[in-house]
This record gives sequence, C-alpha cells and structure tokens, in this order.
Amino acid sequence: MRRWLAWAAVASVGLVAVLFVAGLPLHTYLQQRSALQAAQSQAQSLAAQKRQLDAEIARLGSNAEVERLARQYYGLVMPGEQAFAILPAPSPQPSAPPRPAPRRRGPSPHPGLLSRLLSEFAF
Repeated sequence: MRRWLAWAAVASVGLVAVLFVAGLPLHTYLQQRSALQAAQSQAQSLAAQKRQLDAEIARLGSNAEVERLARQYYGLVMPGEQAFAILPAPSPQPSAPPRPAPRRRGPSPHPGLLSRLLSEFAF
C-alpha cells in the first residue's frame, strides 16, 4: 500500500512538472499568436491608408487640382482676372432686453446667517 502511494505521489509530481513545462511555452505561444494577428491587422489598415494617400498625391500632382485648391481655399486668381467677394446680407440687430431695475443698497429685510449669529453673541 505504501509503495502504491509513493508511486502515485511521484506520478502526480511528474504530471504537474510536465504540465508546468508544457504550459508556459503554450501560454507564450498563444500570446505571440494574438500579437501577430493584431500586427497583421494593423499592417492591413496601414496599407489601405497608404493606398489612399498615394491616390491623393497623384491627384494633387496635377496643375488643375492645384489651381482649384488655390482658388477655393486661398482666393487666388490668375493674372488678368478680378476676384469678387460676395458677403451675406447683414442680419437685423435684435433689440436689447430691458435692463433690470438697480438694486437698493439699504439694509436687507432679511439678515443673513452671519449677521444673525453676530447679533446673538456679544463680544
């Protein structure tokens, strides 16, 4: 009976050792695989963004697009042209709301907490 318990204890320790030795690399492998998938997803996103930027570079390389942007955003004109700015009509000024009546500076009908406390205590 004692021999069987000793073999069971040795087998249990051996099984725990095998699980420990195999478990750590497995955990590391799963973490690395997850990090690799995240990096691949980010690389695909960056590649799509690069394609969009390359298309914009090609579009901005044309003289017609540069001229259009200069006219639209900076109001530039070609030599001999005149630029006109059409402003919106002025909006009517709203009438000012009536001003409240000025406050009287006399003693207030209801004294505040501090004045009530000071009146209670004589120094």
